[in-house]
Amino acid sequence: MNNSGQITGDLLDPFVGIPASHAFLYSDGQMQDLGVLRPGEATFAEAINNFGEVVGRNFSQDPSRGSIAFVYSNGKLIDLNSLLSHRDASRVKLLEAVAINNNGQILVSSGGHSYVLTCHMPGQSKQCTRFIP
Repeated sequence: MNNSGQITGDLLDPFVGIPASHAFLYSDGQMQDLGVLRPGEATFAEAINNFGEVVGRNFSQDPSRGSIAFVYSNGKLIDLNSLLSHRDASRVKLLEAVAINNNGQILVSSGGHSYVLTCHMPGQSKQCTRFIP
């Protein structure tokens, strides 16, 4: 929960096959499903900042995709790997985002290593301009 009373979490439907979990954002009495990166996948929320941005992981049963770190910002679910420079993206796959602060810094994990992404939100687009291994 953030300072504005917004809450994030996971919604699990036990009557639907696996994966059936979707991350949600609860704000002003409304629950919003944050969706998934691709149909048939699942999302799990980990943290929220005071701007209502949510981070977590998207999971696919397809072994070639597996777990993917995401950020939900400005109404869009975004694969954090897509925001890396070509050089950084060729070195690492971000598996899970575990924290986000109000400065746009996101703590992510990748195969036993942790990284900090510094992301800025110019208007409707989000770019990560600094990648700290």
